[in-house]
Amino acid sequence: MTKKTGQLTEIRYKLAEEFPWSRNIPREFINRLQSWYCLPESKAKPTIINLWGMTGVGKTTFARELVNMLEMKKCFFEFDARQSNIHSDLISTIKSLATISQPVRGIFLIDNFHYFLKNQTPPPFESPSSKSPIWRIFDDGKLTLQYSEIGYRKIREVYDEFMYWFKKGILIEKGLVSDACKDFFIEKQIPTEAKPKSFQLANIAEDQPPQFIFSRYEAKTLYNSKLHDCHSYHEFLSKIRTMDGDQIKAFLDEMMMNVLEPETIELSQCLFILVGSLDELANEESHLDFEEMTEEFESSSKKITQKDIQRFLTKSIGNHQLSRLGSHYLFFPSLPTMAYYKVIDKELSKISTYFEKKTQIPLRFENGVLELIFEKGVEPSLGLRPLLSTIDHLIGNFIPTIIMSLEIYNSIKSIEVYNSDNGLEAHFIIEGKNPIKLFYPI
Repeated sequence: MTKKTGQLTEIRYKLAEEFPWSRNIPREFINRLQSWYCLPESKAKPTIINLWGMTGVGKTTFARELVNMLEMKKCFFEFDARQSNIHSDLISTIKSLATISQPVRGIFLIDNFHYFLKNQTPPPFESPSSKSPIWRIFDDGKLTLQYSEIGYRKIREVYDEFMYWFKKGILIEKGLVSDACKDFFIEKQIPTEAKPKSFQLANIAEDQPPQFIFSRYEAKTLYNSKLHDCHSYHEFLSKIRTMDGDQIKAFLDEMMMNVLEPETIELSQCLFILVGSLDELANEESHLDFEEMTEEFESSSKKITQKDIQRFLTKSIGNHQLSRLGSHYLFFPSLPTMAYYKVIDKELSKISTYFEKKTQIPLRFENGVLELIFEKGVEPSLGLRPLLSTIDHLIGNFIPTIIMSLEIYNSIKSIEVYNSDNGLEAHFIIEGKNPIKLFYPI
């Protein structure tokens, strides 16, 4: 407990350093994780954290970085609400995790969550209701699955085949059909004297004699249904080998009853991070001017409160559904100037590192390049996306040209990139000579 608390404290400081513009979000986020991370077994409902803000301000990146620092990437699953198949993907993932352990323990990030709340969202989110599986998960941490029609048909097929022979008086001892039941072997074309390799591979259950009551397909169908208490396929086969005909019938009767029972998956130990954009809300707020510069826009965005967010959400969902999203709302304000420069510096450092690793030549960008990128790429109301596109356009497209030029010039000590009139200039520094200049027009 003390160790985990210390880990969370350390992560809080790392997040604050990585996202210095995020104000008190690292502290508040970590505080809300405390009981989920340290005492998961004490949770009666899943932990839900709503992370809202303007587009492109780093909400999703913040959540991913948190997962990395928690070292929980193996149980982290990310979904985009814009995808039409997100509902089936989410349910499928939960079902897969439930076969490993219950209660399920995982981190589910649903990005662009505001799309769930729009009228054009595909079912079952088109009209949010308490009957929708996602809302029940948020409410009591349980996912109830009705029986699978396909799974039922497969089990029924095996069951009916067995009952056909059982009613004909088939004799079974320790899972094996008596050699006296000639009709069984003739109709199923099972040779009891020998096991040709092709027949063995196709029809007979692994490591079983041909008299074994179930074919390989039937045994696999029954085992894969998970409607039993066996932990392995070998254990399942061994269990059948202890039964006579009446016991196998009772075993199959129970499976048929179980296949019709709804399955409930426990998700109380899960963390759901709901990431949504508030651009529409910002458009409604008179104090937000989309033409403002970075500092003014950031200052204005800070005026958005949790009540504003909840009021915005009630336009798409009722108070009943809103209450299921919990009370943990964190708001990412728009980015200040300092944040943009930090991102620019970080991205250029990545490029320099990649370049030096590839060419063994240091690459440096002078301050004028940073200023140019800021001027061309910063749109306060659009966040980081235009900035990253600008870096890719200005620098990413210039780097291949620089690398190709290295084939012409020798003994280059380093390369420095400057902002010049109407473009960028790469200076190839050669000891004892004037720099060779390579111009890249903008």
